[in-house]
Amino acid sequence: MLDNIAKGKYDAILAWHPDRLARNSLESGMIIDMLDNDIIKDIKMPTTAFENNASGKLLLNILFAMAKEYSEHLSENVSSAHKKNIAKGISSGTPKWGYRRNIATGNYEPDENYAIIKEGWDMRLKGATLNEVLSHWKLHKVCRMTKFTRKNKTSHPVYLDDKQAVSTIFRDPFYQGTLIQSGTEIRLTDFYDFQAMVTSEEWDQVQALSRRRTQSTPTAKGKVFLPFRGLVICGFCRKPMTPGASGRKNEKKLYYECRNTNCPHRQTVRARVILDELYRQLDLIEFSEKEYTLFRERVQALTDERRNEMLIELESYRGQQRVLQREFDTLSKGQAIQQAEGALPEAIEAVNQQLGVLRDEITDYSTAIKNLEEKIKCSEDVSQTEKDFLNIINSASSKMRGAGSPVQKDVLARLILLNIVIGNKKEPHFLWKEPFDTIVKRSFGNSGAPDNNKPELIYCIVDWWFLHPNYEFKPKELERSKYPRIEEFIY
Repeated sequence: MLDNIAKGKYDAILAWHPDRLARNSLESGMIIDMLDNDIIKDIKMPTTAFENNASGKLLLNILFAMAKEYSEHLSENVSSAHKKNIAKGISSGTPKWGYRRNIATGNYEPDENYAIIKEGWDMRLKGATLNEVLSHWKLHKVCRMTKFTRKNKTSHPVYLDDKQAVSTIFRDPFYQGTLIQSGTEIRLTDFYDFQAMVTSEEWDQVQALSRRRTQSTPTAKGKVFLPFRGLVICGFCRKPMTPGASGRKNEKKLYYECRNTNCPHRQTVRARVILDELYRQLDLIEFSEKEYTLFRERVQALTDERRNEMLIELESYRGQQRVLQREFDTLSKGQAIQQAEGALPEAIEAVNQQLGVLRDEITDYSTAIKNLEEKIKCSEDVSQTEKDFLNIINSASSKMRGAGSPVQKDVLARLILLNIVIGNKKEPHFLWKEPFDTIVKRSFGNSGAPDNNKPELIYCIVDWWFLHPNYEFKPKELERSKYPRIEEFIY
């Protein structure tokens, strides 16, 4: 509305009350400024008398401030009451599958689907796949009814017919008595006689079914890692361009060549051309104090949701690690008995290999758990300084430009890009991942110059912040891949 007023489409506002127009300082300030500059001629409200003079604008400012205070105070009260309920073991939102909430106490109790959902857990413990469990639940038409709300005047059934929903159920520690909500983790059995579907040990066993086994893959001797492999696409035949390097040792130049025999152009482009254009576009992305303020507000709104997901994942990892540790301990005791009884060396060696595999898997889970714990700790602190925030966002270009190795450039490029398309005259066109795609489209405009009025862009970088807090390059992850040799190139 304010944009249209600024463009001259309208010159007055009809509203029910000032709190319909603004409940924050930014928008109320914009309205008052437009009144001062005679862009808005008048504001009419049936609930409040307003005259476009000094007294009228003073009254309007007071009403805007009262609306802001009311909104913030209401938010604080709701949040406080919600946290107090969680501390008592009383949750909110949609009940878990197989449970309902007691209207009087707010406690979880089994519903009509409890026995069927529990059968699914028993099937999973016996080795059934997710699809088999899903088929069993669909056969029994497991569903729950939607709530009555101001928007939804009728209730209708929602069926459990999605494999992802089944996976979510089997990863949720709620079913062994641990509720994770609003970024808080509590044991329901500490507050009331909660009827869990599985024990903690059974829940650990289910988590272990989805663990990834450590596999050793043979490496190709002498094969060189080349960055952006599969990322650079020919704009004419739409096929991936093959990376290569030419020149003497320590002076190799990286290039990408289209080797599709049916391509009419079969062009070749230097990596330097791609990177120079990428640096130029990244340089155009700039944010200021205003974006930082909006960022903090958005982060605060999403913190609990993101922490819930990470806490559930953390509990799943811990459960899988506990199962591995029990296997390791049992195998170690068996090995000690074998040695005492004078078992054959071949048998002892086979056990040692199994112990080595288990030890590696336990170490991998320890690393994953540590990383998640650090990420959760990072999400607890939404008070990152303005300097830290602006440094991360505004330094994307310098991080890419200053990345020393091909692996580091490759990691960062894959973080922000879907593809690099080489078009006419060997000009690179970048297909960005979100949130960078939105940032680029909204920031550059037709002129290629950044647009300083971009508060919406902050909303699309919040998820990236949580997914990659204090992002650091980890070249060892790629150095252990099938490309054992890492060389430097002249870009």
